[in-house]
Amino acid sequence: MRPRQSRVLGHSRRGGSALAVWAISLSAVGLLAGGCATTPPRAFAFPVKSSATRYARTHHHYPAADMFAPCGTAVVAPTDAVVEEVETRDRWRRATDDPALRSGLLVSLVDFRGVRYYGSHLSKVQVSVGQRVSRGQRVGSVGDTGNAKGTGCHLHFGLSPACLTGWQNRRGKLAPQPYLDSWRKGARNDPAPAIARMACR
Repeated sequence: MRPRQSRVLGHSRRGGSALAVWAISLSAVGLLAGGCATTPPRAFAFPVKSSATRYARTHHHYPAADMFAPCGTAVVAPTDAVVEEVETRDRWRRATDDPALRSGLLVSLVDFRGVRYYGSHLSKVQVSVGQRVSRGQRVGSVGDTGNAKGTGCHLHFGLSPACLTGWQNRRGKLAPQPYLDSWRKGARNDPAPAIARMACR
């Protein structure tokens, strides 16, 4: 059974072409693992496949982590999930600096507990909306798209409740650093309890 998808079509005057953004209905989350997964994951994958990855303890004015690593480094799914959203075209322009486009190329994943795992500034996206991915599966590559140009190749990583939509929410609502620290060591600090305590409005 394929997850139900909805198509959100907007229009961009830049270049005279239409912009198509595909979003997956959150009802698809229940289809993960056959719709019957009820226990927390046994492990999480560190999202950047490089031992040289570094990130600060805080992130300017909202919770997130900028994970610096060489361009082209593999970005992987932290856990089994479904692809909620992708952007495969870098439409950010310095002259206009539209906040909604600062992410550049992105992948947004949602697990069966309603946790969103968001990665942006990618150089390449290797999954499509509605696709199921497994923990550790490659979903893209570290890059410097969007407003990351000139700041060094990195993955912007955010955690948020899947029930909160819009770019202001998907970029990060829960500080990921404690979870990243844990996953890097092979431990399984789980963001789901903290995400569940967040209001969906």
